[in-house]
Amino acid sequence: MAHHNDSSSGLLLPNLLIIIMVSWGIISSSEPLNTSRPDRGLHANNHTHISARAWEDPLTALEHFLDKNDRAHTFFSSHNENDAPRVDGKPIASIQQTIAEWNQTMTPTLGLIITVPDGFSAKNTERRRRLRYSALAAISESASYIPEQGSQLHCSYYDTSETRWAIPYEIINATHTVWEWRSRKFNSVMILYVNEGYLEESAYHQLRTFVDKMTLAAESCTKHESSKPSPPPKFAIIGPTSSGQYDNIVSDATFHDIKRQIEPDEPPFKTAVTMYASMPTRSTNQTRSYVQRRIYDEFHNTPQIRQSFMAAIQRQGLATEKTNLWNGIRNYWSSLSKHRYDLNFADSFLIKRLSGDDFSICSALVAELKNRGIDPSSPESPVLLITEYDTLYGKSLPQSFRQAAWSETLGQDKRNQVDIKHEQQIRTITYLNGLDGQTNHNSHSGTTDKNTDLSEIPWGNSQYDYVRRLVSRIRDLETAQGKRFAAIGVLGSDVYDKLLLLRALRKPFTHAQFFTTDMDATLLSPKERKYTNNLIVASPYGLSLRNALQHTIPPFRDTYQTATYLATLEAIHYFSMVRHGERIKLPPDGEERRRVPLPAERNVVRVYELGRQAPRLLSWYQVDDVSGEGAPIASDPNDTGLVAFPGWEENSAEKELKAQHAIPFFIFMYAFFCILIISLGKRGIKNHPQIEISRLSGKTSYIWTRAALASLFGSFVLLTTLFYFIHSLSGNASEEPFALWAGISIWPSAVIMAMTSTLCVYCVWKSWFDIQSAQLRCESQFLSLFENPTPVDHKVEARPRFHQLQILFRSALVWFPFMISSGKSAKEDNLPTLWHRFLITGSQSQRLLRSFAFTLILAAFYMAMTTYWNSPINPARGSGSRICFEWVRISSWLCQLFLLCYVLDAHLLSLRILQHIKQWLRGYNSPYITSEKSTQPKLTSNHHPYAAEANNDPGVWESQLAQIATAQVRATCPTVYYPFIAIFLLITSRNAIFDHFDWPLSLTLVLAFAIVILVMISIMLQHKSSSILSIARYRVTLALLNDQCKEAPLQKASKILETSKERTSLGIINNPLFKAILLPLGGTGIFQLIEIIAPSIKG
Repeated sequence: MAHHNDSSSGLLLPNLLIIIMVSWGIISSSEPLNTSRPDRGLHANNHTHISARAWEDPLTALEHFLDKNDRAHTFFSSHNENDAPRVDGKPIASIQQTIAEWNQTMTPTLGLIITVPDGFSAKNTERRRRLRYSALAAISESASYIPEQGSQLHCSYYDTSETRWAIPYEIINATHTVWEWRSRKFNSVMILYVNEGYLEESAYHQLRTFVDKMTLAAESCTKHESSKPSPPPKFAIIGPTSSGQYDNIVSDATFHDIKRQIEPDEPPFKTAVTMYASMPTRSTNQTRSYVQRRIYDEFHNTPQIRQSFMAAIQRQGLATEKTNLWNGIRNYWSSLSKHRYDLNFADSFLIKRLSGDDFSICSALVAELKNRGIDPSSPESPVLLITEYDTLYGKSLPQSFRQAAWSETLGQDKRNQVDIKHEQQIRTITYLNGLDGQTNHNSHSGTTDKNTDLSEIPWGNSQYDYVRRLVSRIRDLETAQGKRFAAIGVLGSDVYDKLLLLRALRKPFTHAQFFTTDMDATLLSPKERKYTNNLIVASPYGLSLRNALQHTIPPFRDTYQTATYLATLEAIHYFSMVRHGERIKLPPDGEERRRVPLPAERNVVRVYELGRQAPRLLSWYQVDDVSGEGAPIASDPNDTGLVAFPGWEENSAEKELKAQHAIPFFIFMYAFFCILIISLGKRGIKNHPQIEISRLSGKTSYIWTRAALASLFGSFVLLTTLFYFIHSLSGNASEEPFALWAGISIWPSAVIMAMTSTLCVYCVWKSWFDIQSAQLRCESQFLSLFENPTPVDHKVEARPRFHQLQILFRSALVWFPFMISSGKSAKEDNLPTLWHRFLITGSQSQRLLRSFAFTLILAAFYMAMTTYWNSPINPARGSGSRICFEWVRISSWLCQLFLLCYVLDAHLLSLRILQHIKQWLRGYNSPYITSEKSTQPKLTSNHHPYAAEANNDPGVWESQLAQIATAQVRATCPTVYYPFIAIFLLITSRNAIFDHFDWPLSLTLVLAFAIVILVMISIMLQHKSSSILSIARYRVTLALLNDQCKEAPLQKASKILETSKERTSLGIINNPLFKAILLPLGGTGIFQLIEIIAPSIKG
């Protein structure tokens, strides 16, 4: 009855914790953010004006207006139609007339031309939304301008020789009520959204002509309608959105410059224009090669033009008479590029690139992979690139990645000489852009169904079946090369294609490190977290700028939106404005940089790792302006002079605030663990009779107690050393960062593994105390069977060291049930002799020897299987972090194997003695039982140091041997918890809340093999105990039927047997083996861990 009350009290703490956790879950959960605004449909525009909120796509809004207004649709479709429809109560005017009237009233003004992609696919529609949002955010919020009509767009037209452009635009005026702004460059800004489908291949000439016509119209209006002439508007261009069109613009601008050099009569463009290329990432070297090849092909077959060109550059000192055409073109290109990202052409046309190019981004990725121990140029760590083959972006990225990978090997001058050998080293698999199959006709949204089944039939527009077969293709490549891919790069222009590929590849290739380019908020979606967690992202910008530039604007959706926001600030001359009487201050890096901070910013590529809730900035990659060489920046970002970088990651005050919350909790967890171990150890030392245990093992100096305490103390020293290394390494920019719950740091996992090692040492120590105490009680009960017992010396005879080394591995054979006996057969020994041998075999030195031997055997199996299955990749950053984590990981695995072997040894020894007891009770060849019918066991004439005679009272042998078996089972079976607790902690250490790293298959097989043996032996042990009790009860029952036996001793023995049965026969819920198996599975098993700890703390 008392035992039942103890079980009930032990369940109180877990039940209370369940109630607390459920209540906390109910309180802390929140409803999803769903707007209550009614859905008004996509076609909300009417035929009188163009409705478009600030977050809507301007071309989609215009398209919906044209669908509703037949007259307007006819007007823009026909180049010769002159009957303009009315919008906002006025006829649609030409863009020249609109610009002239606007500039006359709002001088000074800025015409901001934003080129937007053509088509109504989900990708292009979302891109236009983001471009418009970032531009409006920069002008309206940061510079305190106000849109003239916040919920509507204006429309105008522009006639070319072939087509009529429909140009949506909006006007944003400066506020005159905000007193802190003392000066602005422009009173009004007109944003014109120009469809890139109108530009085609002659984008440069069409844009320059477009700007010149608008400037001419504004000048003409000023001369005729005003006595005081107004300056014409300034113009800036943000675009293009594709690398292909960027190459065409640069090529056309270069051709125009050359024609101005060789043909003086070539008409110039009159208006100065600055183009801010915020989205093209085409490598500068690739653009230069494209332009040089195009010029060379044009001039090579035309001797007259070639001679004129060479004469012109000779006059400029860029060539000599011996210079060939190719080198002349290269020298001329170098004269145009004074900065790695800026190109200054004739007629005041300047191109500023605000995003790092492909080579810089790939160089940052290669540097990060090398920092993680993955060298793309080494055959030991093969890399796979998955990219789209129908875009220029997808074709140029693999080439840039290979050049970056072999920059150190080939050198900067020869990095373009990547041959077939290098291409085979970094394998490439391609796909078509738009895996979801959405077209211009069936989608106006940038979202896709997250529940899409990848096992679609091979039919229709969707390419899910190609992605499914892509998995088998990659596995075939791994089989062919004999090595698994160390890293897989998902390189594409569509973020939803990346997500689909990650969903298909992340689970089959958990061993690989995935990486991609371009930060996008879609990658941080909670629904995609399990596929994007620990994804490495190299991006020119984050989702926000520093607080001085971001102001109250929330983080953007992707890196290109951030770049567009920064380009808009530069276009409106934000950095020359005055606030509160002072110029806007930028980070201290020289006074000359305060007005033009972009060169320092554009040379930086940021490397992120996606965590559970937000991206974590790992490092900055600085690219040299001239050579293009790169190196990681290890210093603090506040000291680098950078202007634009993600706000919250680099905010040192916020980082300190995070550390103030994380580190005390971390220290509290460590202190609680230490106090728990010490309290458990103190309780074990206090409650166990050390003197008798030492006497039982033949020692008088308590050597094993001291050794156990020394091992615990050593474990705490090692754990404290690990904390010191974590503190030292996490402060280095090139090493693994420290984060508790972010999901990007392996240090919490390392700490849990180290604590698991310490716990394994304690469990071995505690198991020895419990088992030795049970043996001491069994020894007392066994001695009570004899008269005048004389204690025996259980010291193990001394053997030479060489002989001990021989028996080191031979002693491991005692583990197998069919080889548990050694020396003489058990049938030839009497009970005292076998008991004496059992005590010697169960001494601590023998247990540790066998456990150590079998641990080495399992470790050898693990190493042998690792040669077939590659060992998992170490996920830590930096050599120091990798060494530290590898040491902790191997130590925890070895400690886990040793604990498992120690517990298995205890079960096998208990099974051995129970097997002998069962044989003796059944009377098989037992020398001390005279007959199978007799219930009075007697000793033979064999002399034994315990006693000369045995106690032959009826039922004494049955009851005492049953109690011995019960005590042995009750002391041994609870130790089955300990390996499962360690496994539970190791499984917890690789949870996604900390960091992702692959679990070695070979270790799983080794642990599974040992656990299966342990489970089988535990089941056999409990079954053997039940058999002994059944046989003993049967013999006592036979004795009760014998009239010659005394009834009182037999009834006493029968009562003892009933009590032993109640203590041994456990239900499935209270079975230690059942509860131990539940521990790694979680659920109710974790509360069993509390049941084990709670009584120890109470004691």
